[in-house]
Amino acid sequence: MDRKVKETIYKEIHDKGEISQSHVVGLLKEYDDKPDVSKLIESHYKSKANRIISSFKDDNHVRDCFAVKEGKQTIYVNINTTNKVYYARDIAGALKKQIDGRRKSMQKAKNRVEILEGQISIEETSKLEKAN
Repeated sequence: MDRKVKETIYKEIHDKGEISQSHVVGLLKEYDDKPDVSKLIESHYKSKANRIISSFKDDNHVRDCFAVKEGKQTIYVNINTTNKVYYARDIAGALKKQIDGRRKSMQKAKNRVEILEGQISIEETSKLEKAN
């Protein structure tokens, strides 16, 4: 994708605070290369496979299966039955990164709510973010 298209989208979302998906799609349709149909079909089935595997859960509705990369191949792993410790480590590491990232995003959202509700100032939020 052309870097200028991405920068245009980033600038709009930064300046306006929100942007509709249909607007972004419109920009992509206008400026991005047309997709290869055979790649789209393959991507469709891979996406569907990922959704099926990610919906495999235990009796408590906790996810059991995860995708890991082994070279260029994706392997689906049932965390409860795999005998390969490196798969379990890969999954644990990926989940930790996701948790850490979501924690930071959640804190940003909480800070924004407090600013919008007038509970704290932008300056106080900056100090809190630097402390974390």
